[in-house]
Amino acid sequence: QTPNHCAFFEVRGDKRAPEAFARDKTVTELARVPAAICDGLYLLDLQVPPLRSDAAPSRPLLFPLAPAPEGDPT
Repeated sequence: QTPNHCAFFEVRGDKRAPEAFARDKTVTELARVPAAICDGLYLLDLQVPPLRSDAAPSRPLLFPLAPAPEGDPT
């Protein structure tokens, strides 16, 4: 575990954070965002299944918050 991982999930040494703290935190690593997605403001709905695990798959849904410019594929 890296220092950033431990700080984010409030892990101290070999002690884990109380479940109440850790269950409300997620991190999305290795997310692939297509190059066709334009920069801008989006709403991210990160859907995570109710699994009791330290890792779970997610289904991110991205919704633009502003109208896309004409010709934009999103």
